[in-house]
Amino acid sequence: MSCKTDNEKNKILLESNNLSNKFYEKEISQLRTYFENKSIEQPNAFKEDYDKIKIIEKSIIVINGLKTVSDKKGGIRKLKKKVQELIEINTLTFGCLKINEKDEFLFDSVLENDCNRILYRVYKEFYRLNYAVF
Repeated sequence: MSCKTDNEKNKILLESNNLSNKFYEKEISQLRTYFENKSIEQPNAFKEDYDKIKIIEKSIIVINGLKTVSDKKGGIRKLKKKVQELIEINTLTFGCLKINEKDEFLFDSVLENDCNRILYRVYKEFYRLNYAVF
């Protein structure tokens, strides 16, 4: 009975992650375009922030390229530190760090959602800081 309940919870979590990932990907795409354009229009004002965003995006690409759950968890821990150093956001939560390493499919789903959520938050933070100024 407990197995069925866990499977049902996992199915709901996977569906929820899928929907939120679609939202994040759309929003991130729009924000990325905004920063790309602004870094060309006003390079002195936006270059530093956009460079920080690109560092975080590259880190996420590296994490997604890792083979094992254990390696990905290590990459996430490094990403968390990097985001905290670059942007000074100290309230990052990564649900994938709590997922059992044996359930790789569920882990990858939560990892994708975590990365999209953090990247969205980074873009929104820079947008908020820059929009208030310009």
